[in-house]
Amino acid sequence: MSPPAPEPDEPRWGRRDLLLGGFLRRARAPGPGAAPAAGAPAPRALAVLRPPGAAPEPELLAACAVCPGPCVTACPERAISLAPAPGGGHAPRIDPDQAPCRMCADLPCVTACPAGALSRERPRAIGLAQLLPQDCLAHRGTTCSACVEQCPEPGAIRLHAGRPAIDAAACTGCGVCRYVCPAPRNAIVLLPRAAAPRAGGSGASAPAATPAVGGGPSSVGSADRPHTGLPAWALWTPPGGGGPS
Repeated sequence: MSPPAPEPDEPRWGRRDLLLGGFLRRARAPGPGAAPAAGAPAPRALAVLRPPGAAPEPELLAACAVCPGPCVTACPERAISLAPAPGGGHAPRIDPDQAPCRMCADLPCVTACPAGALSRERPRAIGLAQLLPQDCLAHRGTTCSACVEQCPEPGAIRLHAGRPAIDAAACTGCGVCRYVCPAPRNAIVLLPRAAAPRAGGSGASAPAATPAVGGGPSSVGSADRPHTGLPAWALWTPPGGGGPS
């Protein structure tokens, strides 16, 4: 007799899901419609992350407003979705809490773009990761190196005295580190590349929170308010008041 089929909403865990921290990520997420636990910290807003090679925001919004979104179907990781855009229409967006960008070598999303909104002539980095020490297990005395082990970009996250540190110059903002972080309150926040300051000083202006390797800023805002100083277009709030913290 064959085993009964799983319930429709029962998660199916694959080896890749377990290796990338999917079990821990989903286990700590509240169920649909669940109210936040008493005393739980408020969820953080999420950064708007566009696919690799994205045009400046106004240009991208104009090009993508009525595009059917071939970049969505071209992405082998299913990391791209079409999301409502300011002023109407839609635009491609990556939500690393659901599926991070894997920075494919051949960039199929760029190849599929018919409108020039994505181009190999532009930087492929989509954002910048910031580590919040107060939420990081390793910074709080627990052995953890999940982000270092799973980061696909060589040298973007390194261990220093057993604690991870992000190199802003090497980080592409792919979101894998956030996806695999097992901390009760996710210790990684992502900033849109266009709005984040670089080691050279360009980008949104606000006090730096945690320094990146090499002395460059890895974020704007403060450790408690990492998105302070970002323009309104750079943030979004998922249904229900916020994504996983």
